[in-house]
Amino acid sequence: MGLALLPTNYNILFDALSRPRIGAYRTYFGNSLSDEQLHGCYQWNESVSLSFFKVITLIEIVMRNRMHYALSNHYHQTQKQVVDNSGLPFRRWTFSQQRTSGSATSCNWYEAGVLNNFSLSKIHELTHHKRNKQPLVGRRKPSPDDVVSSLTFGFWSSLIDKAPAIAWAQVLGNIFPKHRATSAGQWINAAHKQRLIFRLQLIRDFRNRIAHHEPIWKLPPLLDERPPRQGQQRAVLQPATTNPSESIRRLRMIYSKHTELLRWMSQEIYDDLQASTLHKHILWLCSEEGLNAHINRSELMPISMKPARFKRELQSILRSKRVTYLHRDGRNLIATQPIP
Repeated sequence: MGLALLPTNYNILFDALSRPRIGAYRTYFGNSLSDEQLHGCYQWNESVSLSFFKVITLIEIVMRNRMHYALSNHYHQTQKQVVDNSGLPFRRWTFSQQRTSGSATSCNWYEAGVLNNFSLSKIHELTHHKRNKQPLVGRRKPSPDDVVSSLTFGFWSSLIDKAPAIAWAQVLGNIFPKHRATSAGQWINAAHKQRLIFRLQLIRDFRNRIAHHEPIWKLPPLLDERPPRQGQQRAVLQPATTNPSESIRRLRMIYSKHTELLRWMSQEIYDDLQASTLHKHILWLCSEEGLNAHINRSELMPISMKPARFKRELQSILRSKRVTYLHRDGRNLIATQPIP
């Protein structure tokens, strides 16, 4: 985490991070900032990225498991065209009539002839020999749980869009039970599915920005999730961010879109997140106060104190909103952290 890095030579650090990269921070956050304050902006970006990534990881796990359960339940023990081979080198898949294997809560639905070539090739990287491209058998054959846990966020977040052969109208209500569309009849409406696809695309693109170490404050135009009319482009709700205040407001909006997606899948997990320190910390980070605390490092640097002093200075610690460690016998035991 950024707070652990206390550079003694900013020239060396900025050269290592890339001068053009650091220059973009200086242009965006202020030419008058000192090197120490500029590094604080960089640390703020790291802190926001790390906190968001924890939420995205939670979304990924919940979505993967809900999709796997719903699709297993729908395709369990149904007569389907199951893929026999790898289809290489020309992606000409051959099929055989047989039942999917596994249970109603975890089966090989992904081999039921419902995936496109690209998605199916991702499955076969896990279920087939790398050399001869034949299916793994016996003990080497991965279970459905093993397969789905190895697939990426990109696979799951794009599955609705890339696998139109799946009976989405019948399964989306089980994956997103708290969505405004609650029945198969509503999910038949292409607009509901397309809006969901656009939401998943936003979260996937945001995740990729974090994974590729791109500045999280430099956000592209925010597009309308309502499907555009045929031949038209998606409407722009907000232009690209141009200053720190706009970035903070946009980050809060994007965070609300993340948490809303989570709520569509599980009200209980959403409630747990809302009650967590992670949620409160993200709200603090995505605020003028959180940004300024990173810019003015003296307000953010943690201090460590013994129990007697901690008790004596508790009120001032709370007012200062500084990270404070309570230590005993030479090691830190408890940490206080600023939240909104």
